Amino acid sequence: MKTTVIVTTYNWPEALDKVLQSLSAQTVIPDEVIIADDGSSSSVIEKINKTVESIDNLKIRHVWHEDQGFRAAEIRNRAVGESSGEYLIFIDGDSIPCRRFVELHNKNRRKGWFVSGGRILMSKVYTEKLLKGELEENPCSVRSHVWFMRYLSSHVNKPLRRIIVPQLIARWWWKRRWEGARTCNLAIWKRDFESVNGFDLEFSGWGYEDSDLVVRLLRKGLSRCHLGIGNPVLHCWHPEEPRTRRETNYRMLTESIEGNRPVRATCGMKLS
Repeated sequence: MKTTVIVTTYNWPEALDKVLQSLSAQTVIPDEVIIADDGSSSSVIEKINKTVESIDNLKIRHVWHEDQGFRAAEIRNRAVGESSGEYLIFIDGDSIPCRRFVELHNKNRRKGWFVSGGRILMSKVYTEKLLKGELEENPCSVRSHVWFMRYLSSHVNKPLRRIIVPQLIARWWWKRRWEGARTCNLAIWKRDFESVNGFDLEFSGWGYEDSDLVVRLLRKGLSRCHLGIGNPVLHCWHPEEPRTRRETNYRMLTESIEGNRPVRATCGMKLS
């Protein structure tokens, strides 16, 4: 059973470097990593290539398309189309996985389910120190009590998400709920992703394309396991993306929730 990790990125090689380095230090190494690049510049691609060349224990591929605005849904669909794994784990290029991230996702995979995870937000100061290599500790490896001290210093939020607990409650409580699932930490069987035709490309610009995917998976009959505690990613601080399409995208999400949009995306991996 092969696992593909798909990392979405755009013009932030410093953060992507930390994500790839963390994936190379996992307790379970993924079979494949695909960088889904939403139009990074040529100078950034040179930096990405140097990082890829420095990591010898990961099979990494770089999938790119031209920068025409925020098209994360489209580049993720293309990355899935070029993947070889039966199980897909989506993360963002600004969201650093902890050491057992792949291991815990693989342990929780089962037929008819997809798995969402949580995130811990890092402050601007803590993010800058991390990306510049100025931290004494590796945030992905420190013990929970150290992480709690960072919380008291206002460097991170939700420190309890680092604690690994039995997931029976999380699995059943969130079984039919879509809220809070994000593609910075989401795992899906490839066949299930393809059954709903991937991300809906009508969700252009920032917002809700991942929520829409989750809603359509639930309407398809799949169930959700939520690892909100125990398997977070560490989200780097950055300014918010422009949200000019937010209202339009939310309207389409509402239509999907109400069953007024097709389960299989009309404009997805393949045109229907």
